[in-house]
Amino acid sequence: MLEREYSTPDIPTPWKRKISLTVTEAKKLINGVKEMINSMIDRKDSIIQLGVEFIPLREILNLSKNHYVVLTLLGDESVSLMFTNHWSWIRDTKEGKDEYATSLFIPATFVDEVMDEIIIRVL
Repeated sequence: MLEREYSTPDIPTPWKRKISLTVTEAKKLINGVKEMINSMIDRKDSIIQLGVEFIPLREILNLSKNHYVVLTLLGDESVSLMFTNHWSWIRDTKEGKDEYATSLFIPATFVDEVMDEIIIRVL
């Protein structure tokens, strides 16, 4: 279970998003992210050698039929992750309503922390 809480000065109430991954999905994430980042960095280097202006690269990693992750490589080679689950329902206990949660965004500054947590839980 990945859970992140976000807040901004403009919105006084923080919000949470959750995604649940199976062990198989988490292992595929751990192996796939490393390979995909290396491939994206190679592509970035090729683009720069051609003299073309680099724009962020995005790749999709399928974890299962219901889960996937979108990796975004920025110019400084930092990576952000957007987890998507087509079928995750979460209950907001404060409001007593169901909310359809389709994604969990992990900014580049937190990716290493989140991936380390996943590795510890899986291995």
